[in-house]
Amino acid sequence: MKKLLAISLFVILVLSALGTSISALDANALQSYGQIHFNIYSTNTPPKQDGVINPGEYGDPIVVVNYGSPGSAWYDAGGLDDPIMDLAVVPDILPKDLTLYLTYDDNNLYVGVEYWDGNHCTPDELTGVWDGDYVEFDIATNVSGSFDDAADKLRLAMGISDAGNQWMYSAANQSNALEQFPLNSSTESLPIGKIVRNESTKMTTYEVAIPWSYITSNGKVPANAFIYYQTGVGDHRYIENSPYVAYLGTFRWAVDARLIDDIPANAVPHLGTFAGEAPPPVIEEVVEEVEAPADVGTPAVTPPSGGAAQTSDMFALLGLIAIISMAGVVVIKKRVK
Repeated sequence: MKKLLAISLFVILVLSALGTSISALDANALQSYGQIHFNIYSTNTPPKQDGVINPGEYGDPIVVVNYGSPGSAWYDAGGLDDPIMDLAVVPDILPKDLTLYLTYDDNNLYVGVEYWDGNHCTPDELTGVWDGDYVEFDIATNVSGSFDDAADKLRLAMGISDAGNQWMYSAANQSNALEQFPLNSSTESLPIGKIVRNESTKMTTYEVAIPWSYITSNGKVPANAFIYYQTGVGDHRYIENSPYVAYLGTFRWAVDARLIDDIPANAVPHLGTFAGEAPPPVIEEVVEEVEAPADVGTPAVTPPSGGAAQTSDMFALLGLIAIISMAGVVVIKKRVK
């Protein structure tokens, strides 16, 4: 009886420990659920916010996201909630090669995003650009294991209307930042930035410089930050499916937390570390292959003039010597007998 009670108590303790570990998930240690940890490197030559991302301007991209990429998820707005419709339409309407660039200096965080979009659809102006194709960038620098801290963030929404007018505004501010953007403000009150839509190449580019004073409590570079970005998706071919004006859903570089228990959010941001200067590129040593001699065994004998005939005579002579030698052996054996 005592043995049975001891076993029962052990099982209860194990289950309690498991329950504690599951319910106490750490917001910045969710790699097993798909959270991505990455480095952000500094720059001595700040990128220009001109709507053109030149090679090397930000360093290497942080990530390039496509449909099905790790750490990303599609969030339907309600118009394409039929699973069959999702499978048929979503991969077609999503932007391709959604690329995030990040770098920084002592003054600003520099954000660049570019992607290919075959059907740009943002009919409205001002804050209405958040009802179609747009980019949202979220950063929270009060990093801890708390999901509340991950949700306490600066959220910038950036869009360019079908008429070619660009708009940037703040949809949220981090509570402990030194300065606060007016919520839902126009571009005059927001950081320096540029949005360009190129209809000939179907590329859309977003660039923005965010002062640290609007991100951190001391106006300085933090050690790390919760970060994710997303694009709202609109498409003129399916605009009637939108429950709003043009917005069909969101494609987000963040962990889809809707399938994870005990997380009070529908998405988990990834975690970036501000790692200083980028390490020098690794230069692979190129070792030239030296061709081995064709034959490293018996040296080749170059026949004298006469060629094949001379070689045949040599073989005949060697054969004769072998016969004579064998005859001598036989004679010797007979004498021994």
